[in-house]
Amino acid sequence: MKNYQNISRDYKVPDGLKIIKAFPQPPMELHTHDFNELTFITGGKGTHCTEDGEYRISLGDVFFIRSGSPHGYRDTKDLHLINVVFYPEKLSMPHSDIRNIPGYHAFFELEPDMRVKGTLKSKLTLSTDEMHFIMPKIAELDIIMRSRQDGFLFIGTAYLMQIIYFLSKKYTESPRLESADPLRIGNVLSYIEKNYSRKISLDKMASMANMSRSSLLRAFLKMSGYPPVEYLLRLRMKKASELLQKTSLSVSEIAARCGFPDNNYFARQFKKMNGMSPLQFRKNPPVSPDNHLSR
Repeated sequence: MKNYQNISRDYKVPDGLKIIKAFPQPPMELHTHDFNELTFITGGKGTHCTEDGEYRISLGDVFFIRSGSPHGYRDTKDLHLINVVFYPEKLSMPHSDIRNIPGYHAFFELEPDMRVKGTLKSKLTLSTDEMHFIMPKIAELDIIMRSRQDGFLFIGTAYLMQIIYFLSKKYTESPRLESADPLRIGNVLSYIEKNYSRKISLDKMASMANMSRSSLLRAFLKMSGYPPVEYLLRLRMKKASELLQKTSLSVSEIAARCGFPDNNYFARQFKKMNGMSPLQFRKNPPVSPDNHLSR
């Protein structure tokens, strides 16, 4: 990847969450920033660009830009947008069961990578009523963050989670998506998230996606970066790592809870992926554990 201008310092986000408005948004060369960005198009039109592709944007379009992803704008015509920018690591947002919603995976995990690769065939476009619903929440979030009153970051994070939930549900329910592939794979990821402790067959995954096995394998690898079976293994290891750190359950109990009926197999796979045994991991956990699902 080329070295693009990093504009993070130009948009200081000391509290980890901020609303940035561009009324209007001028053309911008490809650039990066260290924060995540939720972009709402509130008027006009333009072209959103990445390293490998571009697409037209207009009123109601919403998209998520992951930190470090090069992007820019051109051919802007009275383009107005609102950015909800945030550092997840500073906010410590609990994901809890949001990952059970297919649209969360599709919108926040799969679609950003597709956009970077220039293969995006779908995007979320909110209706007028939906924009009227979400814009006041964003305005209220802006007021809260600017107030800096006691508890502002706590309630501001709660507002952000409401926005994330709203978009996840709308992506799941939207009939306006040109391509259902991200949502189909999101449906599989959601199913895996809820059932990782059980035996999950490739046929079941294909059924959840309404695809053939071969189509699922191609689409899943393309969008998630892993074959389905490896993704499931990595998710199980992530859950096991969390239980080792946060509970006093025995290794065998953790193995069973994470879908490993064979404790020896679990121990071998854990050491292969983490470089240490489960007990060693519990005694000396890394300061920042590897995200087994990072691409």
